[in-house]
Amino acid sequence: MNEPKLAILKKINKLAIPGILSMILSTIFTIADEAIVGRIDVDGYTAVSISANIIYQVIGNLGAISVAFTILFAKSIGQKDKKTSAQIFNTILTISILIGVVAEVLAIFFGKGLIHAIYGVSDGILNEAYSYLVIAGLSIGINLICFVMSGFFKNIMEPKIALIATSASLPVNFVLDYVLVFGKFGLPKLRGSGAAIGTICGLVVEIIIYAFYFIKKSDFQYSFKINGDILKKTMGLFIPLLGQDFVENTIFVIVIGAIISRYNTVLYATYSVINAIIIALTTIMYAYAGATMTLVGQAYSSDTDRKACNRYPKYSAMIAVLIYAVILVITVIFPSQVCGIITDQFEILEKAIPVVVFALSVQILNIPCQVNPIIYIL
Repeated sequence: MNEPKLAILKKINKLAIPGILSMILSTIFTIADEAIVGRIDVDGYTAVSISANIIYQVIGNLGAISVAFTILFAKSIGQKDKKTSAQIFNTILTISILIGVVAEVLAIFFGKGLIHAIYGVSDGILNEAYSYLVIAGLSIGINLICFVMSGFFKNIMEPKIALIATSASLPVNFVLDYVLVFGKFGLPKLRGSGAAIGTICGLVVEIIIYAFYFIKKSDFQYSFKINGDILKKTMGLFIPLLGQDFVENTIFVIVIGAIISRYNTVLYATYSVINAIIIALTTIMYAYAGATMTLVGQAYSSDTDRKACNRYPKYSAMIAVLIYAVILVITVIFPSQVCGIITDQFEILEKAIPVVVFALSVQILNIPCQVNPIIYIL
């Protein structure tokens, strides 16, 4: 029997709305470093935005492993296979930890050369960007762990826990960013490095909260081990998703950034402001895409009418487009205020404001592309 439309909408929003709130807070968390350092000077903002964009692109690509986790874990939940659920969780969380360690080692030994080779910056901007990258690079592994934990709680229908974890980490990041970046209360003025320290401390708080609720609500324990069959299935999903995201997003962002940074650091800072706003507002599509993955995966693997599998993406995309359209209208009315959230540097704002509406308008076309293909992955 087909589910009524209202029941489907309630299911979607039950997962998506806490997810949206959590992702909005996570996005604020992510751009907090740029927003605070953006009030020092253009060079400081440019340095932090360069490294922050590298980290964001790496997390965005490797974060595809959390998509693989959500799909596989949702299937095991739908099949009521607790043993496989535990193996999936243990394997993918372990992989995420190992990826984080490797990423940090690469950042330490090759980060400076990578920044110089791609963006062509040197001297003060290069050194500040590298210092930020080395410290904030730890966030790659921590974020991957948080993604897996968030997927776990969505699948057991406890999406509010992700919201609790993010809500607790955000003020820690903001306070430490402010204190360490500007050197308040007698502490040294660390600029970008201070922002990176604030980020890591905030994420540690998030991990602690996730761990607390995992111990409380999970019916299995985490073990640091990898199951061969689960690894094979994970890679079968992860590699195509990684390739798609790398081609569609990372190459474009890095190439454009590399070209602009060689021309003018102010233009690169402008590009970074626009990119940060796009990242913040497109959290809506990812929240609904995540809710859709969970619901479709569980329905597909149980006795639920499979027609619902096609209806979840359709309704998710419709809701996401409507919400995004409202936010776009607000941006059209208040473009200077929206851009001013990221930086108060006039020379950046005067270039960002005229193009922000166009940049966001294009993204509305991306929402159905993110939500609807999920059914084919399964």
